[in-house]
Amino acid sequence: MMLCQCIEFGKIQFSVFSLENIILKFSMEEVTNPSAEFFSNRAGTQFIAYGVLYEQLAYKQAKKLMVEDTVLLRYEQNQMVEMVRKYVLASILRPQDDPKIVVLLDRAIWGMLMYGGMHLTAVWFFQHLRHYYQLALDFGPLQCSNSLEYTLFSEEHKRYSNMPHVLLRFAELYSQLCETEVKNSWDEGNGDVFLLPLVFASGNRLVLMDKFYDETSLYHDMRNFEFDGFGGLRTKLRSHCKLSHKLIHGRCEVSRDLVRFWIQSYGQYHGSFPPTMVKIVERFGGDEL
Repeated sequence: MMLCQCIEFGKIQFSVFSLENIILKFSMEEVTNPSAEFFSNRAGTQFIAYGVLYEQLAYKQAKKLMVEDTVLLRYEQNQMVEMVRKYVLASILRPQDDPKIVVLLDRAIWGMLMYGGMHLTAVWFFQHLRHYYQLALDFGPLQCSNSLEYTLFSEEHKRYSNMPHVLLRFAELYSQLCETEVKNSWDEGNGDVFLLPLVFASGNRLVLMDKFYDETSLYHDMRNFEFDGFGGLRTKLRSHCKLSHKLIHGRCEVSRDLVRFWIQSYGQYHGSFPPTMVKIVERFGGDEL
């Protein structure tokens, strides 16, 4: 548990080999009393540590690209998905009036953004959950979020200066859709319309491509990339524009799975859903979930 807490607050850095071995060790440990682990919050702390470890792995295994003398990092996607799942589960396992839930959901949303190609409706789902908890804390009887400040993840969640602007753009897209359009957004017949673009890290900024691309052969020649004059990135090869149905289905399924994971895990540990949460699930969950 002491190791989990040190990892949680970012006090220890590991090599890739060490990270993989620590994750393997954690995963082999049996929880002898799930109820006791839940109510003592030991499980929540352990899954935060998992999330930090996967986040470090995603960074250390990131693909490095050079475009016009600018270094771009493409975080390792599989590790990012695992990171998101661990932070999501940790947020469910926390006491539901804990301000740390907002921080954990912020990290999960950041991970979904960095994954690239995540379905926008899944991001909206977690954004609305995040706003729900923020409002509950701000207007609750104890106003916990005003009295308690967490420095979890050090300054990591503030490191990208344009991230609030990026998320605002996605929120504005949501405001332009009616309820029926939101519910129908999960239809794979929409193609890549609701898939987030590829996202790279460059210093303290996020660099977004103009859309989502198939990465199978995208990086063979970096001379085919150029900045668009607005801080974004695009490719000169339009042959990369057409996406296969298999790729679109895969991205939609990863996104659906995260939403399902939250719904099923919350129901397992908390039973009933508050009325506002029911509305969020009904609006963004989709009938097929």
